[in-house]
Amino acid sequence: MLKNYIKIAWRNFIRNKFYSLINILGLSIGLGCLILVMLFVTDELSYDQFHDKGDRTHFVARESQFGKNISKGLSTAFPLGRTMKETIPEVENYVTMTWPGNGAVSLDGKEYMDEQDILYSTSDFFGMFSFPLLIGNPQTVLEQKNAVVITQEMADKLFGKDEPLGQTIHLQRYDEKEFIVTGIAQNVDQNSYLEFDFVASIDDLSNVQNNRDSWGSSMYHTYVTLQKGASWSDIEPEVADLVDTHRGEDSKTVFFSIPLPQLYVSDLVSVSGFKGDMTYIYIFSAIALFILLLACINYMNLATARATQRSREVGIRKVVGAHKGQLVRQFIGEGMLTAIFAFFIGLILAEFALPFFNEFVGKELTLNLSDNIVYLLSLFGVALLVGLISGSYPAFFLSRFEPAGVLKGEARKRLSGTALRKILVVGQFAVSTLLIICTLIVFNQLRYVLDKDLGFQDEQVMYIPAHQIQDQLDTFKQTALQHSGINAATATTAVPGRYNMRIGQPFDPENPNNQLSAHFVRSDADYDDVLGLELVAGRFFDEQRPTDRDTARVINEAMLKELNWASAEEAVGRKLNDGSRIIGIVKDYHYQSLHHKIGPVLIRMKPSEPGRYSSYNMLALRFQPQQVGDVISYLQKSWDNLTPDEPMTYHFLDEKFAEQYETDQKLSHAILVFAVIAILIACMGLFGLAAFSAERRTKEIGVRKVLGASVFDIIALLSKDFLILVLVGFLIAVPVSWYAMNQWLADFAYRIEIGAGIFLLAGVGAVVIALATVSWQSVQAAVSNPVDSLRSE
Repeated sequence: MLKNYIKIAWRNFIRNKFYSLINILGLSIGLGCLILVMLFVTDELSYDQFHDKGDRTHFVARESQFGKNISKGLSTAFPLGRTMKETIPEVENYVTMTWPGNGAVSLDGKEYMDEQDILYSTSDFFGMFSFPLLIGNPQTVLEQKNAVVITQEMADKLFGKDEPLGQTIHLQRYDEKEFIVTGIAQNVDQNSYLEFDFVASIDDLSNVQNNRDSWGSSMYHTYVTLQKGASWSDIEPEVADLVDTHRGEDSKTVFFSIPLPQLYVSDLVSVSGFKGDMTYIYIFSAIALFILLLACINYMNLATARATQRSREVGIRKVVGAHKGQLVRQFIGEGMLTAIFAFFIGLILAEFALPFFNEFVGKELTLNLSDNIVYLLSLFGVALLVGLISGSYPAFFLSRFEPAGVLKGEARKRLSGTALRKILVVGQFAVSTLLIICTLIVFNQLRYVLDKDLGFQDEQVMYIPAHQIQDQLDTFKQTALQHSGINAATATTAVPGRYNMRIGQPFDPENPNNQLSAHFVRSDADYDDVLGLELVAGRFFDEQRPTDRDTARVINEAMLKELNWASAEEAVGRKLNDGSRIIGIVKDYHYQSLHHKIGPVLIRMKPSEPGRYSSYNMLALRFQPQQVGDVISYLQKSWDNLTPDEPMTYHFLDEKFAEQYETDQKLSHAILVFAVIAILIACMGLFGLAAFSAERRTKEIGVRKVLGASVFDIIALLSKDFLILVLVGFLIAVPVSWYAMNQWLADFAYRIEIGAGIFLLAGVGAVVIALATVSWQSVQAAVSNPVDSLRSE
């Protein structure tokens, strides 16, 4: 029986090559998209799933309120984890660490220029996390104050065939410190937020010495493992008590938990591109499923449209004894056979597109059978499910034909399935039009943010990270200014677009209850010249006034507003709570992307000691664009004279600032690609339906032409029904896309307003695409010889 089903399905496939090709190609594209997206989603959701205690381990995050501003962050105070373990019985263990980051490594005076992933941690790092050690005891390997564990890759790079244990290396990230290798870790090849090349003891860092018992400085990451059976909700009241005890009952800071396996996809974690964000997992998954659904709709539409052509087959099979269940299995089997063909073609398409997809999402995904056997078998099951869903309605639709009516030719009149096909076509073009609208809105928003006046001059400005020469930064600046192609230079801690410090406190001594969180910048007197900041009142810093280094402050208009001071002129000369004075107010400028509203900015002049967070650590320069090559060469030579063993890196400010929108730009391209694919699949189905419609109405068209109908009349006759369906799909897509894109635009503090023009353009585009799709079949039918049409009947 099965062999017979397959044979009949194959014969129908060969007999109807055109429709079969549309079905298989549509399903192949849909399954290919699903394969790629599910590879991405599976990889994203796999982060930190391998830890033995991962289900009991929590990252402790912080929410703080400063006046009207509420901010969430990953950093907490150093004593938090230690205190939780000492005072809360449900806490089994804790680890306090710095966040993973890059630093310099040297050995025996030899500098290793590549920046390495270095993190500093308390001693139980390898006891809490399941990173295998090749050498060393997880419980004791970091007990020494100057202990460091390195990966096998770093051991091979630094020591070759020599024994690494007991060797001394220098790490420079916060401080330059000497460490002794006490263990070798297996290379981190699992997906984890905690990627590292070096894990060093945190105890001897100078900033730890200063903040070991401080609850006011949030600079560290805290992880806790709970006892079996305990949950975060069980200890929340005790955690709140810690805040009251150590930060004061009036503190507006609360601690909350992020389970370790959810940390990577938390909205608090900043990862470039689409990685580490549940929003994009939802978006890509939904679009891939929509595209697959469009392909399924094509199958159902064409299968039911061709139902009357197979009605005699159904009638004869019923007459000779076939029951309804056999017919249902037959037609579902055809759907599943089509889906199986489509699955293997989809695999080929996915393998072909995978390099481009990897470049797009910034990953190294593979479709190797040995590595993905379970995944591919799961997708094969999805393909069978797609075949079942696609073939189910045609199966039950065809199997209900009555043999007597079918053999009398009545099936054509009573069982056309037109209503369902119309609904499905509307659904297809609703999805396609929705994606067109989304694409237009995303592109318009990106054009807006890239063209908007930022309040500072970002062109012809470069900056050079200079933490290696912090104590010689002024010398480097003065040397740079001797070049004719450099108009201005400033030593600073921050430029727009680069992460900066924030400070929170009641700045106004006359209003101590008004706590503010301000973007904090240290700079010399030339900061405003380099960035082209515009003064609203007062002045900027002056190197000739010694008091400026200690007591002068410059704020922006946003901070002036938050302080509730009457005017910029009235603010000049006023004191802040630390005894400093406001000497100037600058016009608001975007120090972050347009995702964020401009907030308070406080600029002071005096840097802290070299090696600290708040010390000048970069040089920003305004240069003549026609001399940029000479300027870079000159700066490189000047740099080499100061630190020949450290490479100079530089960035153009306009390019780095624009990089903040890289993910948004990629999203626009992704939606565009998905929209094209969705439209292609919808048009393939529409093309098939138009061909079938023209085929069924051959005699009617011939009669109309004999009676004087023009080519335009025939085209209008065959096209109008489809265009009405497209317009209905457009009307459905408008409110859905308006709501969805307003949700996306809510992530921008500065955004476009969605106007009617975008919807009108999308609607016209959908109509033109649909008209172009059906016009080929319509024109073919309209220009055919009516004599041939009537004779064929």
